[in-house]
Amino acid sequence: MINYPQILLIAGTDRNVGKTTFACKIIEQISQHTPVTAIKITPHFHKLTDNQQIIYQSEQIIISIENTTNMHKDSSRMLNAGAEKVFYVQCVDADIKAVFKIIKPLIPKHNAVVCESGAAHNYINPGIFVVLTKSNSIVKNNDKLQKADMVIKNFDFDCCKVYFENLRWQIKS
Repeated sequence: MINYPQILLIAGTDRNVGKTTFACKIIEQISQHTPVTAIKITPHFHKLTDNQQIIYQSEQIIISIENTTNMHKDSSRMLNAGAEKVFYVQCVDADIKAVFKIIKPLIPKHNAVVCESGAAHNYINPGIFVVLTKSNSIVKNNDKLQKADMVIKNFDFDCCKVYFENLRWQIKS
């Protein structure tokens, strides 16, 4: 496991639990006083738009930079929320560690990083790992909940409790 204290990692126990909405609220809040880089990682490969600049491509990894704020894609929403730069990554889960080795030198050392990924918790040790769930969700993968620093049910959370200080994410008690 690679330690990344500047990363706030967001995952969910299911689809449509508010992962991107939560990421955007955190980005809006933190970007008021600290530059934020966002990363959206998906195991699903889609055709990229003309507005996404590919910076790395192999058979199992595509890393692009999102350049459009007027689309409904998650990466566009993150850019619109105030992220300085958004990396949109398509890769198989086993290559997530390689993705972070490629991206890490491209992120300014003083930036807070908000990353949405369902599997990155298996490969990196973030500053904070947040898992969103619905109270009626059937939990597919319990290891996420066991590893989480914070579990948010039904989006019942005050985003102001999470902050970035001294190059690491922290939670107010």
